[in-house]
Amino acid sequence: MPMKNSARALVRDVNDRRSILAAAIMAGGGAMCFVSAPLFIGEAMDGLGLGSDQAGVMFSSYLAGFTLICLTAVAWIRRFDWRSIGAFAYAALATGLSVAAFAAGYKLLLGGFFFAGCGAGTLYGLSICMIGDTREPDRFFGVKVFGEQMVGVLLVFTLPITVQPLWGFKGLCLATAALAVVLGLTTLWVPPAGTKSAETANALDEQSGHHVAATLPVLVGVLGMMLFFGGLTVLWAFVERIADSRGLEGATV
Repeated sequence: MPMKNSARALVRDVNDRRSILAAAIMAGGGAMCFVSAPLFIGEAMDGLGLGSDQAGVMFSSYLAGFTLICLTAVAWIRRFDWRSIGAFAYAALATGLSVAAFAAGYKLLLGGFFFAGCGAGTLYGLSICMIGDTREPDRFFGVKVFGEQMVGVLLVFTLPITVQPLWGFKGLCLATAALAVVLGLTTLWVPPAGTKSAETANALDEQSGHHVAATLPVLVGVLGMMLFFGGLTVLWAFVERIADSRGLEGATV
């Protein structure tokens, strides 16, 4: 009986409501460090004594891991079991943050954030792939956006008044890592694969003639988006520092 109940808990269809919920939560797990970036950077400067340039490089290492995974995901994301990918990604995120929490040196701190970024990028990319394979991707993309914002809002509103005053930077990293472990339980709701195989997806692209990588306007548009969101990222990451320089406390921000 326990084995049968366990088998029922596993999801096989990407259109299952539990799968869609898992994708939304996965997006939240992938985005939560970015949403909490002002907390990490502010505490790294105040608690670890890093300069603004060092704190910026620290979080840039996270973004580098995130971006690297997202850029290469098209080559591997449909070739492996999605449930295993999700479990590995949550573990990588939690491990990277734990390494950063106990890092004895700056290089190890950068390595921890880079590894955490790889885990977060995997989560975010997989969540988008899962939503894209549903029958109503436009509708469920809104569910994904809601999920990723809610997880980040939970951290931004609770960490500055609970964890940060008592345990500082180490507490921020470990609390976020613990949340990643809890969210990782939802990988039971992740199907092993989507509705398309890697070969099918490539064949559909060839039939439709949509080779976006070779389309100059699309590349220019993507570059423009990167520049736009890159500027917003810099502003958001240091918003707590900007507020602090104006006499506002982090919890107030």
